Amino acid sequence: MGNGGHLVLNNGTDCDWHLVGGSLASYQMEKWQFPSTIKAGTSEKIYIEWGQTHTNSYGWPTSTNRSDDNGSVKYSCDGHVFKLYGRNEHLAITSEGDFPRYFERGTKLDLGWRHDGEVSFTLCGTSEVDHYWASSLGTALNLLYDQRQIIRYKTLTEICIPGTHDSGMSEISSPTLGAKEANVATQSKSMIEQLKLGARYFDIRPVLGGREFYTGHYSTISKDDLSWYYREALTAIGINGNKIILGARGQSIKSIVRDINAFTNHKAVREEAVILELTEGMNSNSSGSVDVDLSENDWRQLVEELMKIDFLYRGAANPLKIDLDSLLFKNPTAAIIILLPKSIYKIVKGIFGSNLPNGFQQANLYDKYSDDNDVGSMVRDQVNKMENEFGNQDFCKLSWTLTQSTTNAVTSYLTGVDSIGVLASKANEKLAGGFFNQVSTTSNSYPNVISIDYLDNLDCAQMSFAVNVKRRKLNKSKANP
Repeated sequence: MGNGGHLVLNNGTDCDWHLVGGSLASYQMEKWQFPSTIKAGTSEKIYIEWGQTHTNSYGWPTSTNRSDDNGSVKYSCDGHVFKLYGRNEHLAITSEGDFPRYFERGTKLDLGWRHDGEVSFTLCGTSEVDHYWASSLGTALNLLYDQRQIIRYKTLTEICIPGTHDSGMSEISSPTLGAKEANVATQSKSMIEQLKLGARYFDIRPVLGGREFYTGHYSTISKDDLSWYYREALTAIGINGNKIILGARGQSIKSIVRDINAFTNHKAVREEAVILELTEGMNSNSSGSVDVDLSENDWRQLVEELMKIDFLYRGAANPLKIDLDSLLFKNPTAAIIILLPKSIYKIVKGIFGSNLPNGFQQANLYDKYSDDNDVGSMVRDQVNKMENEFGNQDFCKLSWTLTQSTTNAVTSYLTGVDSIGVLASKANEKLAGGFFNQVSTTSNSYPNVISIDYLDNLDCAQMSFAVNVKRRKLNKSKANP
């Protein structure tokens, strides 16, 4: 058998892609077949297999020479043509049409190849915006501004934005015993780098350490969930008791405020909205425990620190309930919104009263992660929730993340044990072809936030753009002018 894998083609445009007549060609390819049409707002998963390995009369492989295996195919999108070609177990895309910026004629995009895995190509855009955006090309500095023609009369609860899980955990400090990058770090890039890659929703879990506020990632693990071997091993290295606190501090809140201000004040950045969702928070100063909640005074200090964000929304309306034209575009500005748990919002409102800006809002986000380390199970779970539960909610998160098992979390130092980063790469590989076909154009079965671990490219931003193109005619707060 040859070297096989899948290519996912995502049509995030408003027009069908048509196979250009006579363009489908191949040499020594076992599988190189493509559909005649890929409809707007759909995804196609195509199996590709390179040339067969030579065998002897007994069926044993004798040689492999795939250096000259090749194939090509062309599709037309609204009269613009792009070519997909493969050679020597490598796929690439070239624009041969007069697409607007980001995918101009002659632009080449390397897709690579994953044996028994997936690579993808996504193209987004409509006649209403001034560009087409191809996978990993262009920039996400102005993700919302660049979509303004199709989202300006919608609210933030009516569009899709990219997000990150445990957003501040690209660095770790003050780890508990047994905590390390493999079982604590959930991101590889700082907040400002995540913003540059299009992230507009951030999962912030405040932790008080010393006199500073940090982000944090902590888990409480019961030894009863481990086998006898691992329980004894933990005891031998000095981890006693039945409950294990595993975690560390991440980026400081001060540095996050600096990152947001640096991004929104940059001369290249236009009108963007950023949402920070805070959890209930923990105090890690009490005898090394992280089970202690933040006090009212802690929340006062934390909110005062967050008020140093330059473009914290201070308007009279609820920023989640007004259209983006009013929030961002009509009077050009950025807008930062901070979501607090209901119980914490009540405390903070009691402290600050009318001096609390409307940029602080009570969180009402549907967020149910899969708690699974199997990518297939996670995909099925999240798609099922999107199709059957999102429609009854106002603001929904697609948690496209895998979770280490208890055993893996405490044994991440062992060779062969999947770290959070390895699990993230498995989940992110499935993002392009995992949920797009199930995004509804007739109901609210779609994500407002796509949340991932280890955001390190533009794929998540592009998938959010594709969702907004697919749903561009729905849920508008006003009619188009």
